[in-house]
Amino acid sequence: MKKYYLRSTRNLYYTNENGLRVFYSYSTPIAFQHLQDNVLRISENVWSITTAKHLNWVEDFVGVERKTGREPNAEFKKNLDNARGSKIYNDQVTAANNQIKTAATVSKLFGLLCDKDNPEIKHKYQKRYFEIAGLSFPEDWDELSSEEKDRRLNKVINMNVGGISSEQKWKLCKKSV
Repeated sequence: MKKYYLRSTRNLYYTNENGLRVFYSYSTPIAFQHLQDNVLRISENVWSITTAKHLNWVEDFVGVERKTGREPNAEFKKNLDNARGSKIYNDQVTAANNQIKTAATVSKLFGLLCDKDNPEIKHKYQKRYFEIAGLSFPEDWDELSSEEKDRRLNKVINMNVGGISSEQKWKLCKKSV
């Protein structure tokens, strides 16, 4: 999905998902808006000072008064899950998962075929495969050690190729947020 950045920071953006505009701080959804009626649902801040700024900027972007319509985070998550619960959204998620699974398969094969003495080449192309599938990487990716890159890439590959159930993937994703 295409990311639309509200400001120069790459940590605050929105995507259009099945009639919803979902606003993210880093990779965590913090607000959403139904595109049909433009009603904004926004979470209270349970994260950091930076996310507090992001919440304010979302309200400014949408044109609502700051901090007046925020809902408890648990309620926000439930409302977002319900809004995403339509069949069209689930079909889009399935298609995205298939793209990631394909990227993971190609990435794993590339890892088996590439030169073991040059892990940076392997990481470069594996990263590229996942970016094509729609995944984003942290801004400090290039500063990570080769071992850390390998650990993270293998985790994504194994989640999508290694026989992990959807329920286990969901639990892992919830832990990382």
